[in-house]
Amino acid sequence: MRDMLADGARWLRGVVEEYAAQAIVYRRGADALDLIAARGKSDHTATDEYGVTIEVTTADWLFDADRLIFDGAIVKPRPGDLIEVLTGGNIYVYTVLPPSSGQRCYRETAGHLRVYTKESDTG
Repeated sequence: MRDMLADGARWLRGVVEEYAAQAIVYRRGADALDLIAARGKSDHTATDEYGVTIEVTTADWLFDADRLIFDGAIVKPRPGDLIEVLTGGNIYVYTVLPPSSGQRCYRETAGHLRVYTKESDTG
């Protein structure tokens, strides 16, 4: 029996990639990987070092988890990785980071990664 939800998720990923995604460069140290990713954003609640609750908005990048390959192995995002995006002749650099202490810098759902970032530089 076919899994209609899995089929629907695959179809939706294809639509997003075709109509809402853009080319990015995912960097880890000296290694670089060209990917197609959709941009999103997430709102998070975090607690700062003084115990004050703050709202944090991250710039998110969504792509297939099995495409993040370094040294021949599928890997997970790590804090400090970089995502570069060319827009309007400028290169925008986003640093991968968790929204707050103790959280992961990504969320994985149905074979898709949502990587949390913050814009760090414009070249």
